Amino acid sequence: MLRAASAFVAWSKIEKEQLVKLLRTRGYISKGKVRRMTDEDVKQFGFESIEALAEQLLQGKIKWSKIEWVKHTFNLALQGKASRGSLQLFTGLTGCLQRIRSCLS
Repeated sequence: MLRAASAFVAWSKIEKEQLVKLLRTRGYISKGKVRRMTDEDVKQFGFESIEALAEQLLQGKIKWSKIEWVKHTFNLALQGKASRGSLQLFTGLTGCLQRIRSCLS
């Protein structure tokens, strides 16, 4: 699947600050009523905070797919002022890139 999509997507290793920001803004708890992830919700499931959860994910102590109380997908918005026609400008940014981090900020 990754080979088929590699001409259309870009990826990079995520840093802790980016993962924490992603979990706070786009992370959802799916146990019971679906709601945004907060520090209080994460504490109920045995983690000190979202930062501690992010640290354990990055260290490989837990796997994202094995956590059953989170929604495993993130709904990401298009980059600002992007439309169908302007997305073609970014076709050169594919594969594993170090500079993609600046695009995420």
